[in-house]
Amino acid sequence: MNFHISRHIFYNLIFCFVSLLFASSAKISAQPYKLLVTPNSMIIPSMDISPDGDKLAVSWNSTHLELWDLPSGKLLKSWKAQEKQIGLVAFQPDGKNLVTVPKFSSKSSDSLTFWSLIDFKPTIKLGMDSIGPVPNSLFFSPDQRYLIHCTSFGMNNVIDWDLTTKKKVPLQTPFGRNDCLCALIEGKGFRVAGSRVSFDMDYTNGEAIEQYPDVKLSMIGRMNSQCISSNGKYYASPERIDGMASNDKTTWIGIKEVVTGKTIKKLPSNTSESPSLTFSPDGNLLAVGDLNGETSVWDIALEKILYSVKHPLAGNIVGIRFSSDQKTLITLGGNKLINVWTPDDNTPALSLYAFGGGYATLASNGKYSADAKGLKLLEKKSGTDYTPLTNFDNNLKPELLDIKSLRKTFADLNKHPDAPYIEWLSTLQPNTNEPFATIKATVKGKIELSGIKTLLNNIEVESKGILNGGQFEISLPLKKGMNTIYLEFSNEFGLTRSRNLTIEYSPDLAVKYQALLFAVEDYASGKIPNSIDGASALAKILTENYGFEVTLIKNPSAFEVKSLLRKYRKKIYGTNDHLLVYFTGHGFLSSKDSTGYIVLKDGNTTDDVEPTDSTIISHTIIGEELLASKCNHVLLILDACHSSYFGDAKFLSRPERHPGKERTYEEYVSDLLRNTPGYFYITAGFGRVSSGDSSEKASPFTKLLLDNLKNDSFQEDGIVLLDEIFGGMQKSKINPSPRLGFFGNKCNLDAEFFFTVKTLGK
Repeated sequence: MNFHISRHIFYNLIFCFVSLLFASSAKISAQPYKLLVTPNSMIIPSMDISPDGDKLAVSWNSTHLELWDLPSGKLLKSWKAQEKQIGLVAFQPDGKNLVTVPKFSSKSSDSLTFWSLIDFKPTIKLGMDSIGPVPNSLFFSPDQRYLIHCTSFGMNNVIDWDLTTKKKVPLQTPFGRNDCLCALIEGKGFRVAGSRVSFDMDYTNGEAIEQYPDVKLSMIGRMNSQCISSNGKYYASPERIDGMASNDKTTWIGIKEVVTGKTIKKLPSNTSESPSLTFSPDGNLLAVGDLNGETSVWDIALEKILYSVKHPLAGNIVGIRFSSDQKTLITLGGNKLINVWTPDDNTPALSLYAFGGGYATLASNGKYSADAKGLKLLEKKSGTDYTPLTNFDNNLKPELLDIKSLRKTFADLNKHPDAPYIEWLSTLQPNTNEPFATIKATVKGKIELSGIKTLLNNIEVESKGILNGGQFEISLPLKKGMNTIYLEFSNEFGLTRSRNLTIEYSPDLAVKYQALLFAVEDYASGKIPNSIDGASALAKILTENYGFEVTLIKNPSAFEVKSLLRKYRKKIYGTNDHLLVYFTGHGFLSSKDSTGYIVLKDGNTTDDVEPTDSTIISHTIIGEELLASKCNHVLLILDACHSSYFGDAKFLSRPERHPGKERTYEEYVSDLLRNTPGYFYITAGFGRVSSGDSSEKASPFTKLLLDNLKNDSFQEDGIVLLDEIFGGMQKSKINPSPRLGFFGNKCNLDAEFFFTVKTLGK
């Protein structure tokens, strides 16, 4: 992975962790009303204020868009504007349209969309192509003919649209991979401030104006933790001593000249590692929002804070925007609370919150405005006391809130009538020898669900969302001994329903090994050497060293092979059972459909004559029979010509597993048996494979297999992994090269096939 992208992910994870700590410790305000909301530190939203300052467009890292009327505090419209998460939103300079950009563009069907503010229907859609996952700059030329858009990450991640032709202007500079921010400059140009190169371009023809090859701007933290001034002159981002935070705190906010890369100002800011930053329209002010919900507005020239604002319920600040006249500042909190501030008042003029198509607005004078759904958003929650507001006028009259006569107290929010209703579909036994606990439930309720919290042994784990029809399912890995599970379902009003479970896991470590070996030497054109001798040697090692129950079939017919495979398919296997199937003999590749076959007794082995159907079995049939078995650990070994046509699914990166000093043998085996099912193969390679000289008693491929099964260094810990055997076989560099892979779309890539050494595994 590119180091720069890895650094972004690392800092984002740290930010989310710190945000969650702050969100969980936030105190309820003493005011007599609040917006009952759920903090979410993962949100990185997008917003824009209309040119006349009257409307606010917000997307909360989702597919939906909100449009607010700021003078009245009313939610004008909430609608689904993209199939994927919205990454950027911007008003057209004439105020007639809104533009949305998807956050993760991956194909040409992803579109940059213009939305009419009259009927809220799309007027223009421009295909994105794959340019990058995180858009962070979107602006129009003064005449509105051109639209420039750039992203972080990705290749060639700047697009210049000619809106008259609806085509891209070819850009002559090869950007390469360049995290960047963009802004208009004087004339007909725009500036790209990048992590690898910065430059100016003419947006009318795509020609380069000026390049600044030595300017490489630091892109640290979240995407909203760096910003460029609207005239493209200055760039701001958090900076740290030696590139790292001191106690995970930002040391200062650095402001640089884009064309020189020089730091012109350092504003002290020890509030958080990833603050939200934005310049004022004139570039003279910088707003800094922190994880505590506070936003400070700096005069850059004076290096002085002009004013600071904070709402007790805002949570971490995830977005900031100045109005065009700079008389209004809008902040977005991680709990989806919008606050509208004026410089001369430290109380928000308006607090806005939308939910489920409804909205509620609280003014600084204590008055509210809400629609019928929004009335229920104005709640008070203190400890386990829950006070719904009812019987209010639905005609949006701005009346003072008085909840004293409307108080209803519930000692336990689980018992509230509006809490989610859970119908448990799975019954968990208090004792199990299965490594996973699967929990299924149907979740219902009058109020839309907002979250699921799952704790396994007091550690929060990722929970899958509610599936279609309110179906919830999660599978949790258990540790040996007693396990505690806590499940909590919450709705948009903060009401919860929870359940505590305890399960004792006693792992079943008994492993039964079975092997089915087929060796063919007798063919119509004569004998081939070593097949039976090699298979016999394999049977001996599997039996004596690893405790396999082995069935060896010499010179089988196609009928015998199919019958035995079907018999093993129908067997009843234990959870931990391992099945090894081995073929050695001649292989054949059909010229008609490139299907591979194993040639069986009395089959033809010459290249100019294809064998008959009665003397062959296809790779496909072998694979299908094994996949149809109920065995969780299957290994197929093919020592035959063209055997690697069996499959072409090579392993992706797999974690190395060794017992280590901190784990016992039993814990090691339990870990190896945890993930199922696993269907694996080792094949002798593409093309013709040598059967070896008769004096060798085994083909080169089978001899390698035998040598690695007898390798003492592999057996020291009592377990021999399939990866160890194959790794040893690869070192010999025989031609053709053996192949290791998996087959079947249900194969778990974390599954294992392993051999327990008979003398050490007891």
